[in-house]
Amino acid sequence: MTRPIVIGLLGGVASGKSTVAAMLQELGAACLDADKIGHEALDDKKIRKQVIDRFGEDILDSRGRVDRKRLSERVFGQAQALKDLAGITHPWIGAKLRERLEALRSSGTYPAICLDVSLLLESGKYEDCVDTLVFIEADKALRDQRAVTLRGWQPDEAGRREAHQMALDVKKTRADVVLTNNGDMNELKKQVQNFWNERIKG
Repeated sequence: MTRPIVIGLLGGVASGKSTVAAMLQELGAACLDADKIGHEALDDKKIRKQVIDRFGEDILDSRGRVDRKRLSERVFGQAQALKDLAGITHPWIGAKLRERLEALRSSGTYPAICLDVSLLLESGKYEDCVDTLVFIEADKALRDQRAVTLRGWQPDEAGRREAHQMALDVKKTRADVVLTNNGDMNELKKQVQNFWNERIKG
């Protein structure tokens, strides 16, 4: 059984990491999305209670679930609040991600496994799992526009979030492969296909 290649995705806010992950999945990779696992964390009873105890019941929606948008507005830009939320959720998310990664590795089903983890390098917890780092590059103005139109963020929110992350030029330097995503999906797909042919199919 050939060991699957683990791909770690890097890039700025709204650079297109999820788009690249979807393209890799179409080519045969399995994908683990830490943000989706984060959704599950907020539904876990113990995590939910700790989040409410720290941030108050006004972060809940009408069904009593954590409203991610309200929670995001509460913590981003607030260093201590962000640190507290990470302390509550990240150990659970990390344990689940590693558990699922090991299950996928053991299955022998996939030639590659893609990790879409927003703070992959910053956390210092996942690099030992990754075989190759892929940086998705996109113009800042375009990324800002995507964040507003696709995510409904305020115009300055992308920059505010990136201020708490590792500088993009550092991430790019650390990457093994750089893909450019400035809006032409056919061109991006070609780059992803070339990467797959060269690095995964070999």
